[in-house]
Amino acid sequence: MSQGQNGAELRLVTPGSAIGPASGRRVGTGALIQGDEIIATRVGHVRERHGTVSVDPVASCYMPRSGDLVIGTVIEARSNLWFLDINGPFQALLPMSLAPWKVEFGGTRDHADINDSLLMRVQEVDEVQNVVATMKGIGLRRLAEGAVLN
Repeated sequence: MSQGQNGAELRLVTPGSAIGPASGRRVGTGALIQGDEIIATRVGHVRERHGTVSVDPVASCYMPRSGDLVIGTVIEARSNLWFLDINGPFQALLPMSLAPWKVEFGGTRDHADINDSLLMRVQEVDEVQNVVATMKGIGLRRLAEGAVLN
């Protein structure tokens, strides 16, 4: 075991591992309650703070949340929306109603074509991880120059 920032031991768990009893404790991300036990749902280190037990992942990818500012690359343009790669596990959708341009039905490629980069905000992430983005807001725009580094 390794030491955490406050000197406490970090406990590494795998999915399905019992973390401890659930009585009097809440569950945060990376864990769930099954019966009267808290069970890990990911590989990571157990963290308990203010009565909430969470599992911090050892390695993770970007998980979009509502309000995040992201750069997306257009990977597909349909007649009324764009599909964008936001470097996460899910693609983002940008409907033409949330674009800053007056777009005629079928004219999406006139405004943002394949491989264009767009600065946008995550408007909504639903329970099945569908990501809806918007470009309606101050400073949100198509990026014409620069480099996006991973």
